Amino acid sequence: MTGTEPPPIDDLLDRARALVADGQSLQAESLCLRAMQMRPDDPAVLVLLADLAAARGEPERALPLLGRAHAAAPAQVGLALKLVRMLWAAGELGPAQAVLQTSLALAPRADPDTGFAWLLLGELRRLRGDEAGCARAWHQGTARDAGFREWLADPSLPAPMRELGLRAAESARLHRREYLHQAQAQLRAEFGAAALARIDEAVRVMTEDPPGMPPHPRQRPKFLWVPGLPDTPFLDPYLVPWAGRLRDAFPDIRREALELHESREPIPSFIDFDPGERMGEYLGGLSEKPAWDAFFFFRRGQRFDDNHRRCPVTSAVLESLDLFRMPGQAPEICFSYLAPNTTIMPHHGVSNIRLVMHLPLRVPPDCELRLVDIGAHRWREGELLLFDDTYLHEASNRSDATRIVLLMDCWNPHLSATERAALTLLVEAIGQFEQAL
Repeated sequence: MTGTEPPPIDDLLDRARALVADGQSLQAESLCLRAMQMRPDDPAVLVLLADLAAARGEPERALPLLGRAHAAAPAQVGLALKLVRMLWAAGELGPAQAVLQTSLALAPRADPDTGFAWLLLGELRRLRGDEAGCARAWHQGTARDAGFREWLADPSLPAPMRELGLRAAESARLHRREYLHQAQAQLRAEFGAAALARIDEAVRVMTEDPPGMPPHPRQRPKFLWVPGLPDTPFLDPYLVPWAGRLRDAFPDIRREALELHESREPIPSFIDFDPGERMGEYLGGLSEKPAWDAFFFFRRGQRFDDNHRRCPVTSAVLESLDLFRMPGQAPEICFSYLAPNTTIMPHHGVSNIRLVMHLPLRVPPDCELRLVDIGAHRWREGELLLFDDTYLHEASNRSDATRIVLLMDCWNPHLSATERAALTLLVEAIGQFEQAL
C-alpha cells in the first residue's frame, strides 16, 4: 500500500474500536465517518456509528443508522436485536416486530441469537394483542430452537429474563395443547371417534409434559409418533400395494439413474447446510470429501419438473403410485447417491406414519443400512427394502464406487384410509400452528 492509498476499512474499524475502548469516542467517530465514505452501507461501520450516537444519548441519530445496517444485513439476528431494543424503547412496537420477523425468516438455523429473538417476537405480539401469534413464536423458540435452550441455560442470565423464558415455554406448551385438542375434536366430528383411537393416543402423547416416547430406546420420532402401529423396524415391502409395480420397473429406473450419474452433471447435496453447520455432524467415513447427493423428483412436496423430464420412465412410474402426500412436506423422492467411503451418521426420521422405501439401483460391495442395536441390511440390486426410519439408523458405503438407490417415503401400510385422511388434516393443523412467521 502506497502513502496515497486510504487504509483498508477493516483497519479503520479496528482503530476506531481501540479508540472507543480508550474513551476517545470523538476520534473513533471521525474514523468511522471516513470508513462510511468508503463503504456507505457497511453494517459494521453503521453499527459502530450507531453505538457511539446511542452512548451520547442521541437515539434519533442511532436509529436510522441501525435501520440502514439491518437493511444491508437482514439475516444478522444480533444486529436486528440491537435495532429492536432501540425501537422498543421508542415505543415503536410494530416496526420492532417487523424487523424481528424479517430477520428470523432469513437467519441460518445455527445462529445462536435466534432463541432470544423468538422470545422477544412473542412478547411483542403479546403486547400488541396477538395472543395466538405470541404462542406460535414462543413455541418456535422454546420447543424447536436449540439457541433458546442454550440461552436459558446460561448461568449469567438475569433472573427476570430467566423467568420470562420459563413463562414463555409454559405458555407455548399450554396453548399448543389446547390447539391440538381443538383439532382432535374437529377430526372426531368428521370421521367419528371409533376410527381414530390411535390418532387420539398420538395427540395424547404429544401433549404430555414431557411428550410421550416409544418404548424402544432407539425409536425417537422427531415430530409425530402414532402408538399402536406394529413396532417392526424392517417391514415386508409388499405390504405396500404398489411395491410390485416399482420392482418391475427396476431395469428402466436403473438405466436412467446410471445415465444421470455417468453424465457427470452436478447433483446437489441431500443435506442443506446452513452457515456454521459442520459436515461432520451428518457425514463421515474414510473419504476426505464425503458426499451424499440427491437428484430430487419431489422434495417437501414440491415437484421438480425438470428432473421428471430428465428421467421420463422413472417419472411415469412415480406418478402411477399412491404416494405419501403432505402439503409442504411430502412426498420426498430422489435418486440417492452415496459417494465412496462415505457414512451417513446415525439419525432419526420424523414420524412412524411414513416409512422409507429403497429400490437399490447400484450396490457396490461393503454397503449397508444399519439400524443401531437392531441389525444391518445389505442392499441387493432390484430388491425392495422398507424400514421405519424413526429408529436410529445410519448408512455406509465402504467401497470405491458410488451407491445408488431410489429413495422414497410411503404411508405406513398398517394405517387405514380413514386414519390417513385424518392424519393429513392433523399434520396440516400442526403445521399451521408452527408456522410462526
